[in-house]
Amino acid sequence: MLIILGKSVITAWVGERYVPQSYPVLLVLAIPMTFALAQSASNRILYGMAKHRALAWVMLMESIANLILSIVLIRPFGIVGDAMGTAIPLMCTCLFFLPRHMCRLLGVRIRTFLREAYTLPILFSLPMVVVFILMKRWFIARTYAELGLQILIGLLPYGLGLAWGFYTKRLWEVGELSTAQMDEVSVALIETYEEDVS
Repeated sequence: MLIILGKSVITAWVGERYVPQSYPVLLVLAIPMTFALAQSASNRILYGMAKHRALAWVMLMESIANLILSIVLIRPFGIVGDAMGTAIPLMCTCLFFLPRHMCRLLGVRIRTFLREAYTLPILFSLPMVVVFILMKRWFIARTYAELGLQILIGLLPYGLGLAWGFYTKRLWEVGELSTAQMDEVSVALIETYEEDVS
């Protein structure tokens, strides 16, 4: 949504004159944050299993790389360079470390993990993306009301996909994982949820 309607979001929020400077920064940060959110359950599983030591070291290295890259890139690229300094290490952690580390700990193939974790979300998102692109072509939102209308219309096919997933119980199906692996992950998620609640 932010990638397709980002210019409208900025226009409605702070005004059209800020779009040329702000939209590239939004793009640079939105893409790695999407991958980070897609991997957010991995962090909880690691905490719940008490196997987050490697994650802590990687996040420390990510922070150091973030600082160094931001300092190096801000001079030639300005604020976009600063955003790139944050985005590059975050992307590396989310794409190269977390999936492999989790799969190794749980004894799950990377291919199985990617298929089971991301096939449905991507399929649910595709109609939403098409609707957002069409909405953007029909009219450019410049106010909160117009932007809200575009977002509501765009989220409709996504909501229908989620409703179908709940109704058919496809959201809870996990293939090719043993019961022991599923139990270990379930216990880890429940423990971290209970810690958050208390």
